[in-house]
Amino acid sequence: MKKLGLICLILVIALGVMGVGYASWTQNLAVGGNVSTGTYDVKLATPVATNDVNGIATAAIVTPLPGDGHSFTVNLRNIYPGTVENVTFNIDNPGSIPAKITAVAITGYGAPPQNINIGGSGALDVNVSLSGLIVGDTIAATATKTGCKLTITTLGTVDPSITGGSFTFTIDTAQQY
Repeated sequence: MKKLGLICLILVIALGVMGVGYASWTQNLAVGGNVSTGTYDVKLATPVATNDVNGIATAAIVTPLPGDGHSFTVNLRNIYPGTVENVTFNIDNPGSIPAKITAVAITGYGAPPQNINIGGSGALDVNVSLSGLIVGDTIAATATKTGCKLTITTLGTVDPSITGGSFTFTIDTAQQY
């Protein structure tokens, strides 16, 4: 019985020494890191209207919607059949994430080209077409998409009593994956 107790004591001491030896050969490794997300801030640059390309005094007044950055209103004044107005604009992407154009639309009508009613009579008064920009275009990070243009042509069917009206143009974007 004494021999059994002695063997158990030696076994306990041996296991303890092995535990100390194992502990002295191991160590902990801690890994830390920081994750930063990019910035996404796509905005329409201030649009510029070129009044009637036929040389007659008309006015296209372009007003960005406050706090929006993706829409602007075009107010047409002194129009007549055949009036042609151009609104040029750029899209700025100062962020660090590329952006993709997901939609362009004239409020209440959809994507250009569209014949739309601006005079309230219900008749389609003007044609609005878009060049230099299509859905699916990508704007690189810290880049500007230039050369975008809306061309607004007053149709021959415009009611002569209508001398103006307005519409809103919107561009939707999303992060490029």
